Amino acid sequence: MIDVAYRPQEVTRKLAWRDREIILHQESLSDAVAEFNRYNTREIIIADPRLNTAQLVGGFQVDQPESFALAVKLALDVPVDINDQRILIGTVGGHS
Repeated sequence: MIDVAYRPQEVTRKLAWRDREIILHQESLSDAVAEFNRYNTREIIIADPRLNTAQLVGGFQVDQPESFALAVKLALDVPVDINDQRILIGTVGGHS
């Protein structure tokens, strides 16, 4: 028998894209970045691979990757570089 539990919050989170939102609930930074990169031409890049598994919680508009990057900067205390071509989170090798 398969145990299926109804979790309204999880359903809402999974369908948030319909409202042009990304809802994160303990998602890894790498998963969150992949989700943002699906919707935007300006790529978000994680420079320091040690940040990949950092877990995030929050809600963001899919077309506002800058807001997401600035929230990551505050939450993880890492540098963020935003320009017209890309958004870089952290520094190569983790050095500030």
